[in-house]
Amino acid sequence: MTSVHFSPGSQPSDTNGVVDKMENAKVEIDDGKDVQEEADTLYSMIRRKITPFVMSFGFRVFGVALILVDIVLVVVDMCLPYHSPARDAVEALSLTISLFFLMDVLLRVCVEGFKVYFSSKMNIVDACIVVVTLGVTMIYTFSDMSGSHLIP
Repeated sequence: MTSVHFSPGSQPSDTNGVVDKMENAKVEIDDGKDVQEEADTLYSMIRRKITPFVMSFGFRVFGVALILVDIVLVVVDMCLPYHSPARDAVEALSLTISLFFLMDVLLRVCVEGFKVYFSSKMNIVDACIVVVTLGVTMIYTFSDMSGSHLIP
């Protein structure tokens, strides 16, 4: 919500119905955003450039599409034979998707700031899910699970 503030400065003098000009009058339009001057550091310039990209609707839709693709890849991976080149490709794609989500979290932390990002419980849950998923995917991709058939 936008609001307008008027500060007349010094009171005008009224003599014989003639009002002097308000030379010190000041009008400010408040758009509700905090005005903070950031220093022109490399970090602030990068942050200003990536903010529209990271916070865009298209980026979020792309993330949801990758979640659905990853679910399909997990199902396909379970259907493939153990020592198959296609299985290696599917695992590599799944790892790439997990790394994308890690980059997504890191970029949002960079854009919003550490305290602001982690002040939301949903962001904390999101970051935990991404880190755990990446860990599980890395263990599954890089380790040989040949002894898993011995587990009852």
